[in-house]
Amino acid sequence: MKGKEIIIGPSNGYFYFTFSPPVKSWTEQGKLIYLAGGNCLEFALGREQLSVNHERMLALINSPAGSAGFQPRYFSVHLPLYNNCGSSDLIFSSLEKINKFKPIDCVTMHPSLDCPEEFFAAASEKAIPLALENIDKPSGLACSLGYQVEELSELIERFDLGFIFDIQHAYEHDPSMNYARKLFFALQDRIRHYHLSGQNPADCHSLVQKANNREAVLKFIRWAYQQKRAPIILEGTFSDAEELKREISLVKRKL
Repeated sequence: MKGKEIIIGPSNGYFYFTFSPPVKSWTEQGKLIYLAGGNCLEFALGREQLSVNHERMLALINSPAGSAGFQPRYFSVHLPLYNNCGSSDLIFSSLEKINKFKPIDCVTMHPSLDCPEEFFAAASEKAIPLALENIDKPSGLACSLGYQVEELSELIERFDLGFIFDIQHAYEHDPSMNYARKLFFALQDRIRHYHLSGQNPADCHSLVQKANNREAVLKFIRWAYQQKRAPIILEGTFSDAEELKREISLVKRKL
């Protein structure tokens, strides 16, 4: 798609656990994203228990201001599952610290039955830009919340939340993409950004360039993006900057 700038970049979680050695510095991560052609990122707090001593968060907020000259056009923070966050108060205080370092455009969260509805109400009252993501098939089988379109839509509308459209998660539930289209039409106006990845026999979150469902997810993101422009966060597993660069280039060509 020609014309307006495409906002695209990775989840930074892979810098910590697929790079060798891990790239933990915000400065170095920013350099790699910039050199790969990215202009945004999602800051993944990971699966570890959220705490005042959370390693990734401390590395971010203690970085030199304006480090590396990388100023993402869009900055999302992906929370752990609610039961790994300790408490609502700890979530809110952690987000406040991060927001002082870099203003947050979106706070991404997976819906779960252990998350009290009072948390969503408090987030709305505090004007936190919280958005819920549709969940993957294994989670959807264990817990319908976040899979059933009507249930997810009702929750998002009731608390005035945003929506993160994970295209691979939708594909897992229905490779025909009929479910994905239903989800899109139900929550189109609430979409804050897209999550994009694919799958292959070795990885259920593969790079699109390595995916055996590559054509399906690329066809869908092109269709969806033409109707609703929003930032694209790449969630496929990458282990070096060249892989990330190729992924960004591929997706931008196909839009």
